[in-house]
Amino acid sequence: MRVVGVGCAPGLLTEEAKRVIADADEVYGSRRALALAEDPEGGREIEDWSALDQLPDDAVLLSTGDPAFSGLGKHGGPDDVPGISCYQLGCIRLGLRMDETVPLTTHGRDPGDAADRISSLLDMGLNVFVLPGGLTAPEIEEVARERGAETVVCERLGYGDEAVVPPGEEHREPFSVVAGRGVESPG
Repeated sequence: MRVVGVGCAPGLLTEEAKRVIADADEVYGSRRALALAEDPEGGREIEDWSALDQLPDDAVLLSTGDPAFSGLGKHGGPDDVPGISCYQLGCIRLGLRMDETVPLTTHGRDPGDAADRISSLLDMGLNVFVLPGGLTAPEIEEVARERGAETVVCERLGYGDEAVVPPGEEHREPFSVVAGRGVESPG
């Protein structure tokens, strides 16, 4: 199976991804991934994510963003196609250097372990770009505040209504939380 990153928002599909998708006999993905891939002919929405190992060997599996960042890359191999991730786009929007910012997902992770990891990275002077799931935006904000860091939430990066806002209880999907010293909403 080949995993293809379709980007984190409309218009971010790479030329290589378009070519691989167009040449594929079978394309699978989430509703959002299929939409970002411009609804390829014959594309099939995956309903049972636990059955990915039953997909045909020559199938193309679509991953939102980049498959290597909290994506489906663990199911593919060296021929996977990277995509533009929310991490990349968020660093651009916030003026952060990617080599001073660590991407981290808390999806399916123990909240205590995720909080400890965020704390450790902040203590090293790094910014942390978090895909929440195991921790909420307010919980990430609390961890950052304890370390003297600030947080912002990046909502719907790459969509026409994207916004960078303070943490709170409710955010528009998809969203990410960025913590670090000097992290702030753009002017």
